[in-house]
Parts: sequence; structure tokens; C-alpha cells
Amino acid sequence: MVNRGCLLVVMVLAAALSVQAGEVIFVPLKIDGPAHDPARNSYWFGPFCECASVLDFDGDGDLDIAAGRNWYEAPDWTRHADFRDGAETNGPETDDNSEFAMDVNFDGRMDIVRSGWMFLKGAFWYENPGQKDVVWKSTRIHQAINMEGVIHGDIDGDGDDDILCNHWALVKGQGMTWLEHIDKAPWFVEHVVGTQGDVHGNGLGDINGDGRVDIVTQVGWYEQPPRASDTPWTFHADYEFKADKGLGGPASHPIIVYDVDQDGRNDIVIAGKGGLYVFYNQGNPPTPPRLHKLPPEEVYPTWRDWPAYDVLFNSRDLTGWTVPEGDNGHWKVVDGAIDYDAQSEAKGDKNLWTQESFGDFALHVEWRFKQTSGLYPMRTILPDGSYKTDANGKVIETPTPASCFAGRAGDRSTCGAGPSARGKCGPSATIRA
Repeated sequence: MVNRGCLLVVMVLAAALSVQAGEVIFVPLKIDGPAHDPARNSYWFGPFCECASVLDFDGDGDLDIAAGRNWYEAPDWTRHADFRDGAETNGPETDDNSEFAMDVNFDGRMDIVRSGWMFLKGAFWYENPGQKDVVWKSTRIHQAINMEGVIHGDIDGDGDDDILCNHWALVKGQGMTWLEHIDKAPWFVEHVVGTQGDVHGNGLGDINGDGRVDIVTQVGWYEQPPRASDTPWTFHADYEFKADKGLGGPASHPIIVYDVDQDGRNDIVIAGKGGLYVFYNQGNPPTPPRLHKLPPEEVYPTWRDWPAYDVLFNSRDLTGWTVPEGDNGHWKVVDGAIDYDAQSEAKGDKNLWTQESFGDFALHVEWRFKQTSGLYPMRTILPDGSYKTDANGKVIETPTPASCFAGRAGDRSTCGAGPSARGKCGPSATIRA
């Protein structure tokens, strides 16, 4: 089991130094972080989650913090690990680059919406069960070939927040996508407004002053029509962000919409490697430049070359798969995942096979058991087939929720069970020839 560390820094508001000065002072407080163990490719400065969310986990009236698979209970920031799935560590990074709190199912409890970007491509929401020590059920709400993040805002003006998805590159079959938040299951309706500008970085704001929320990209903006659900939206290529001095790099995510010069018209703020940097002279640096740069990703034993993978399952139907003749509906797609009850009525081979054949390949599969709950002590299988042990030779067991990951042949494999299990082969199942 890979240790999922989250470097989380909270900015605590302190009193002003004096009433006359009236200056707000922020004091950083580190509440968690990876163990500094370079021999195991873990450092105090990473890998860590790229995001965090704030919500009342335990219903005691104060705000707690979530970052990836962990949440931290206020006021002492007690860590609760593995409350949800996803957010796997991959080399120097964590597959969790965006998350925020939202009451998705309108039950009065704040849930969490997040996106993955390496293997769990797409967006998911995690249902707050209303009690501690229960694994939160996950549901996919957006399928993507590549994914960068999600932001929220009231796009359609109906009083509740919707979701804007961001893909880091334009590929066939994808486009600029927003998810309309509705008041009944499945809670979201997907709308694609166009394909232009569907690259790293986007944002929300009223650009033309008509009172409707538009979508901004690094190469122009989408004008919302009178009814937000109508598509496509008109695209205006009025500007183009290019990194300065040939430094390259994409636009920031999110792109900020704000009336910077206070003239009554919203402006667009984009950061990148070559622009919108502010440098403050604070004396000589305490350490040489780049001393704490993470090692190259390919030197990590956990690293897998994620961009080279193709998606086998589209999360909608069994296109590309051969269902055994006479199966009679036991292999099916339920809630964006392959569901099988082990009761196939096919004569002979009852397995589900891909229509395409592969030779040397690496398979990535996520799956769950049916009708189970809680965290289960799971062992880590090493490349030679043995179990991972500690310094004393004792087999290491890690509490794990309802999910399973299988890497390329020879890599580690971890699996577990939880209350949201339904016996599924997850929509992130991927394969590489």
C-alpha cells in the first residue's frame, strides 16, 4: 500500500499588531505532511495532494479540512485516513488535483466533489454518510480522456452551484463541459458548449455585462445564451494567452475573472510560467536554488507512464467488449461501472472479453466487492509475489476501503472493501499495448 501523504498548510488569522496599523497577519500552521524518508522516495515537501476542501465532517458545528483520502478534525486537526477512495500516489504526485465541498444530494450535509488527472480521469462526488468512520460512497459524474480539474459556480443562475470541468488538452470526443446541478438523482446533467479553448485552464465570470456567467479560456471566451442549457455557446476569440519570453507552459487553473481596475467591467487574470509573477526581495535565500526539487518521476518505483494508456471502458455501455452468448443480462453497466453478479447463463465461457486483442500490455483495473462495509486490513504484494514486511519481518497490513487497483505485471496490487461496494469493474479500467 502506497503511503498517501498530504502536505496541508492552514493560514490562521491572527490579531493585528496594533489598532493603528490595522494590518492583518497570517501565520502558517503545518498540520500534516509526508514523512521525510528519501530512501523510500518520500520527502517533507512531497508528494502531496494539490488541493483541499473545508466542511463540517462530524456535524459538531466547526469546520474541518479534507485533502485527498484524509480529513482533519478541528480544532486539533486530528487526522482520519482513508475516508474515501481515489487520490492514489503515483511517483512524486497524487491523483487528486481538485476538490471542493458541495451538498450534491440536498440532504443538508456537505459532500465532496473532486477530479483525478492520471488514472482516475474524470470527476466524482463523495456522499457524506453523516457519521464518522464510514467510508464515503463515490459516484462518477464526468468521464474524460484527460482531466485537469473542476471549479464551481452558479452557471445557470438558479441559486445553486454547478460545476465546470477542465481538460488539459483537446482530444476527439471531448469539449468544454459544464455539469448542471439538478434536484434529483443522478444530480447532474452534462452540457458541452464547444471545443475551442478546451485546454489547461478555464474560469467563470460575466464578461459582457449581461448578468449571465460566461466561460473563459486562455484563447477566448464562451458567451452564455439566454438559456444556459442551450448549446453550443458562441465563442469569442478576443484574446490569446501566450507565455512570455518563450518560457512555455499553459494557463493557470482556474483563470480568474475580476474587475481589476474597478471600471465596472470584469477583467481576466491568467498566470503562467512567463507571466503574472511578483518577486519580493527578502534577502539571501537560506538554501541554494532548487535544493528541494523532487527527483524525476521515472525514478520512483511506484511510477507508471499514465499518458500512454488507452481507455477500454467508456462508462456508458459495453462497446468494445464481447458479452458471452446467452448471458441474459448478467454482465451490464450500472452507475458508470461494469456490474456482474456471477450468475451468467451462458453455456461454456462466461467471461467478458475485449473485442481487440493485445500482446505485451499493462492493465489498470479498479473494482469493488458487493455488500461489504468498513476498512479491511490488506497486504501489499511485491513484484516477486511475496508480501511486503517491516524491518522485523512482519507482514504489513493497511486498512483499506472498498476499491482495488491492479498495476502492470510485477507492480504492487492493493484492494479492499467498503459500504459503497457493488461488485464493479471501475470505469477507469485501462490497458496499454
